Amino acid sequence: FPSRAVFIPDSYIGFSPDVQRTIVRDAWNLCENPLLMEYYSDNIMQKCHAGTVEIYDFVKEAASYHSDVPFAFIQSKTDSTQEYFFSFAAKKNISDCEFVNGAYSVLQQYNGHPNVVTYFINSNKHVHLMSDDLYQIDATGTKMKAFKPNLI
Repeated sequence: FPSRAVFIPDSYIGFSPDVQRTIVRDAWNLCENPLLMEYYSDNIMQKCHAGTVEIYDFVKEAASYHSDVPFAFIQSKTDSTQEYFFSFAAKKNISDCEFVNGAYSVLQQYNGHPNVVTYFINSNKHVHLMSDDLYQIDATGTKMKAFKPNLI
């Protein structure tokens, strides 16, 4: 087991339509969650109650508070599963271009946090850590070994 905490969201960055955020916030009674109320700032909780909080607001504050914890986002540029869920919730199709732009805008929110890295993969695959398709290569393109981010 690692000797320290590591946060690695694989194929989920929080890019979703407004209606999905509202459903999650209300169905899970997110703004009244005692853990959130205890660990997140009054500013975040006010945004939650106002309906303006974004997933990246929670992540940015957590990354600042836990500056000793690596946060490593693994995200496909055109994650077909996330595109499907987005389209289903929004009741309209989202193009690959719209998805990659939206995903990129979320990932940009983490700039300035030295403990946050993103692996933005040119793929439509959903969930990478449970497969062996991530690997390191040398300068000639020769596969060297399984990809293991140096986070632990």
